[in-house]
Amino acid sequence: YNVLILEYLATTASNPHPFNVEELLPIWKKRLDTNWKQWMCTQTKNTYQQVAQGVPINKLGSTSNAMSLRFAPVFSYYGDEDDVVDAAHKSLFTHPVRTAHLCAEVFARVTYRVIHQSLTPREAIDKVAAESDPWIQKKVKQALTKAKEAMDPEQALSTEEFVDDLSLTSMARLW
Repeated sequence: YNVLILEYLATTASNPHPFNVEELLPIWKKRLDTNWKQWMCTQTKNTYQQVAQGVPINKLGSTSNAMSLRFAPVFSYYGDEDDVVDAAHKSLFTHPVRTAHLCAEVFARVTYRVIHQSLTPREAIDKVAAESDPWIQKKVKQALTKAKEAMDPEQALSTEEFVDDLSLTSMARLW
């Protein structure tokens, strides 16, 4: 999806404007039809069928709380944080679930602030979380607690060979 988004942004480079799913869809469909070699999630398959059936753009997608980073190229394309967030939301047109969009927005805002405002990741996380939905605030607090546990030599988790994997896997139960 990141290559796909990059291809879309390249088509708009001579006329920069807000991210537009309607413009992306023909590029997306062509890639899926011809040379898509990546794994295809159920939501992408369902959305593909919906597009073929003429479902309106604002009704596309199917239920999944999965969030993926599909919008990496937008950080070098858009200079405004809200434009980056808008593109992050729109890149998830196959995943309309609220929690997926909340997470995409947090990631977009944190990354934007690290890149463009020279904040440390922790500073950006703290600031964005403080401005976010209460659900995000709770999840960030849980994640920071898990990170502290993983880095504390007094905690059993920190001694595990695959501490990062175990930390993330245990976070999945919390989320």
